[in-house]
Amino acid sequence: MASEQFQLLFNRLAAAGCNPRSAGSSGEHRAHCPAHEDEHPSLYFNEGRDGLVMHCQSQGCPAENIIGALGIK
Repeated sequence: MASEQFQLLFNRLAAAGCNPRSAGSSGEHRAHCPAHEDEHPSLYFNEGRDGLVMHCQSQGCPAENIIGALGIK
């Protein structure tokens, strides 16, 4: 079951038009990064043992920029 933090991130990405979706059976998800113009989904995110893990493979955007672009504090 997904945590509240994960659901919030997933829902905000969906509302922003970032098209979040599962990237396979590992629990990893992909989406367009909301922190920059993104033609191809470059944001990878999942739930780790210690909370959310996210990585922008295109621009290397810091998590603060990603969640800030979604209006999450």
